Amino acid sequence: MTESTDGTASGKADRGLLALLAASSALGPISTLLLIPALPAIRDEFGATTAATQAIISVFLFTFAAGIPLAGPLSDRYGRRPLIIGGLVFFFVGSILATFAPTLELLVFARAVQAIGCAANTTVARAVLGDIYNDWRLARGLAHLTLVMMMGTAISPYLGGLITESAGWHAPFVLLLALSIVIGLAAWRWLPETRVF
Repeated sequence: MTESTDGTASGKADRGLLALLAASSALGPISTLLLIPALPAIRDEFGATTAATQAIISVFLFTFAAGIPLAGPLSDRYGRRPLIIGGLVFFFVGSILATFAPTLELLVFARAVQAIGCAANTTVARAVLGDIYNDWRLARGLAHLTLVMMMGTAISPYLGGLITESAGWHAPFVLLLALSIVIGLAAWRWLPETRVF
């Protein structure tokens, strides 16, 4: 991609791609912090212990950490676009399972499925930036991704508490499901393959 500072189509495409990559990579921290205020309601719903309910967070983090070193090599082999779109599909399926989970065990499993998708998106979004920028714009692009993740980190606990209080513990998962649909459709439509084979 080419840099543009005059509002041309190329500049808009660059900004649009950065926004898409930032949204994809921010799903991980957002989906974790959004759920923290819902944990007491989930514990009460399933009559679980606090420790068992915490698995919703810990299993996600463990799976996320385990998936990160796998996502990069897979994207080198199969391409960036399939990994990001595939990760969004995993996140979408995990969000559906979590939204309608009848047991805590299925909810924890759904979180692991979500984490697989987040690991792919977080890792490969940065690889895409490395593919398209080989100068100072790479640092700027990474800064944009980090900024969006920090904004999501700051806002998610408050938003999670607000929607859980007003609509119940399913509401954060419904929001994550909606986000996965919007970001997934945008990626399907606008995400290019940047890996050169």
